[in-house]
Amino acid sequence: MQKVEDIMECIPSRLFDWEIKEDTGNVVILRPKYKSKVGMLMFGSFLKDKNFKVNLDKLGSVVWKNTDGKNKVKRIGEILAKEFGPEIEPIYERLSTFLVQMHKQKFIRLDCPASPLIGASID
Repeated sequence: MQKVEDIMECIPSRLFDWEIKEDTGNVVILRPKYKSKVGMLMFGSFLKDKNFKVNLDKLGSVVWKNTDGKNKVKRIGEILAKEFGPEIEPIYERLSTFLVQMHKQKFIRLDCPASPLIGASID
C-alpha cells in the first residue's frame, strides 16, 4: 500500500481513448474488448460495439481530463480543490486511491521519480 506522499510527484497518463457524454459532460472511457488484432479480426464483426464503455462521474471526469502525462498528482489535486472546494476532502487521499485503482486496472500509467519507496512506477 502506497502512502499518499509517495504518489504526489507521480505523473499519470491515460492509456485509452475517451469521449464526453453530451448530456452530462462526463467522461466515458473507451476500453477495447480485444487487445489483439487477431481477436478483433475473429470476433469484431460480431460485436455491436468494439469497446467497453466506462462512465465516470463528475469528479472522476475532472481527474481523467487532467491525467495528460504532464500534470503531477499534486497539481491534479489543486485543480480538484479549486473546482470542488472542501466537499471532496480529504482530496489527496481520495485522489491517490482513485489513481492507484485506475493504474491497477490498467486504465492509466503512473510515472514516478525514482525513489527507494516506489521506484520508477507504481505496480
